[in-house]
Amino acid sequence: DGDAGLPLIPEQPGCTLLPTVGDVRRAVREAFALSVEDVLARRSRVLFLDAALAAAAAPAVSRILARELNWPPAREAAEIAAFGALAARYLPRSDTVASSPPSG
Repeated sequence: DGDAGLPLIPEQPGCTLLPTVGDVRRAVREAFALSVEDVLARRSRVLFLDAALAAAAAPAVSRILARELNWPPAREAAEIAAFGALAARYLPRSDTVASSPPSG
């Protein structure tokens, strides 16, 4: 576990919102996290703080969970897809969407 302190997204090493590789492992081993959503929404709350960042971290979290929980590749892919759909619901709406119903 020499990589425990490494960031989930190497391109963002100073990001303090994301858990580290070790944090994800601890979430599985000690807090019984069983899904990407468990880690990024319930344990770290990053989904609610930055949904785009959480979505970007989902593949890394899924890889760690797959190793820890002996998931087959299909489960890993399904977790990424499910979390991506969830995270999309927390992203800001497009400028083309009306913010209030039309009057009249």
